[in-house]
Amino acid sequence: MTALLVPRPDEQGRASHHLDNLLGDTCRAWAIGLAAISSIDLDLPSRVRGRSVRDVLLTVGTWPESYSLAQMVGAATAGETSAPPRSLIDTQIRRDHAHADLDDIRAAWSRCSTDIEQWQSTGNAAQQALLPVGGPLGVVPLATLVGASAFQLVVALRDAGITPTSQSTDAPVDVDDLLRLHRFGLHALIDSAGAMSARYTREHPTEDLLTLRIMTSTIRVGFGATAGAWRTAVLPDPAANTGTDSGPQIDADAGVMIDIAAGRKSPITAAARREISFTDPSGLLSVATALSTTPDLPGGDALRAALATAQGARGIGSFLKNTFKR
Repeated sequence: MTALLVPRPDEQGRASHHLDNLLGDTCRAWAIGLAAISSIDLDLPSRVRGRSVRDVLLTVGTWPESYSLAQMVGAATAGETSAPPRSLIDTQIRRDHAHADLDDIRAAWSRCSTDIEQWQSTGNAAQQALLPVGGPLGVVPLATLVGASAFQLVVALRDAGITPTSQSTDAPVDVDDLLRLHRFGLHALIDSAGAMSARYTREHPTEDLLTLRIMTSTIRVGFGATAGAWRTAVLPDPAANTGTDSGPQIDADAGVMIDIAAGRKSPITAAARREISFTDPSGLLSVATALSTTPDLPGGDALRAALATAQGARGIGSFLKNTFKR
C-alpha cells in the first residue's frame, strides 16, 4: 500500500486529482449535518467544558464574521496567504450570536453548503482549486481548505452529542448517514494532514516519504508526502496485504480518531483503553512533528505537548511503545 501513496511531483492531494469527489463529499457532509440538527436543544451542555450545544454549532457555517468562501477566493486570487486566527473568529461569532436560534444556525450552515455547491457548479472551483490560501491549516490549496470543513462539521456534531452510537430510532438522521459523515470527515482529515506534511517537506527538504495510514471500520485512507507534493488515497482491504507495507499506521474507531485529531481525547487515554493501536513509532513521530508546525491546528497544543514529552524521553521508540502499547 505504501507504493499507492507516492505522489507525482505536482500532485496536491484530492484538490488536484479528485476535485469533484472532494467537493461532492463535502457537500454531502453538509447535507447530513443539516438534517442532523433539524431538532436539537441548543441550551443543553456540550461535551466541551463551559460550552452549550449552541456554542459548538456556531463554530461552523457561514456567519457575517466568518472567513467565508468568497473571502477565501478573493484572498487566493489576490495572492494573499494570511488569514485571521480561527480561534478569534469563533470567539466573535459566539459573542455576536449568543442568542441564535436553530433557524439562524441552519441558515448559516446552509449558506456554507450552498456557497460550495455554487463554486463547483460554476466551474470556478476547477480554475481556483489549487490556488494557495491561508487558514487554520496554514497555507494550503483552496480546495483543500474548503474540504476540511467536513472534518470541522463532524467535530461540531460530536461536540453536540450527535454520534452514531447516540442515535435513537426516531432521530432525524440514521446511523448509516452518521457513519458516512464520519467517513467524509476522516477523508478530509487525512488530506489536510497530507497538505501540512507536504508543506513541511518543502520547508525541510528530505528524501524520505512521510506517510500515514488510518484504518477504521468505515474507511481505510492514507497520504504520502515528499518535496512539497502529496497523494491522498483510499486503501485496499488489509486482508489483501502482502506484508510489504512500511510506514506508520493507526488503527482506531472513526469517532476515536476524529476526537484525538480534534484534541477532544488524549491519545494516551485512548491507548490505555486499547481504543487505538499503531505501527512504526519513529515514522509516526515524524508525521506528528510536521503537523505540529501549524499554529492554528485543532488539537495542536496537545500534539505539541506530546512531542515535547517524547523529545525528553529516553528515545522516540520507547516513549511511543510505553504510551500506546501499555
